[in-house]
Amino acid sequence: MINSEEVKKDMVRIGLYQIVGGSLGILIGLWSVLTSGTVNITLVVCLLVLCGFSIFCGYLCYQGKERGLRLSLWNQILQIIHFGFPILGFSFATGCYLAMGVSNGEAGPVTFDMGFLRMTFSLGSEGDTYDYSLNFVAMGFLIWINRLMKTVKEEAGHHAISELGQ
Repeated sequence: MINSEEVKKDMVRIGLYQIVGGSLGILIGLWSVLTSGTVNITLVVCLLVLCGFSIFCGYLCYQGKERGLRLSLWNQILQIIHFGFPILGFSFATGCYLAMGVSNGEAGPVTFDMGFLRMTFSLGSEGDTYDYSLNFVAMGFLIWINRLMKTVKEEAGHHAISELGQ
């Protein structure tokens, strides 16, 4: 049970960020897919599942549910590492992202990227480009959520101890 008003406020903030990010991700992603002329059903399903997961995590946080923090932790983990290799590529970020990485492609050995909504899935692509980057916004959220989870755990311990004394 979450007692701290500050933790509840932070959970609402995280929840709103994830709800807005996931919702805009679905809207922008579907608009992009529909206006491209070709519809990749696998991409649409991945878009709906990942952005839907973000919305679900946000909803649970907004409601003040402890489970929302645990799931939000996983949601951010999915968004931290972006990579692309000739056989497989994955990049996912709902909301804002700020990434720095390395690449052997045209962008040069060190890459910087920022924006809102990033989603790339590739399997068996052509070429020999390798890239790897870290999303610092997702890392910040991961640290924030982890701290909130520790606070909630400490509060639960203090609450259990105070109940023993009664």
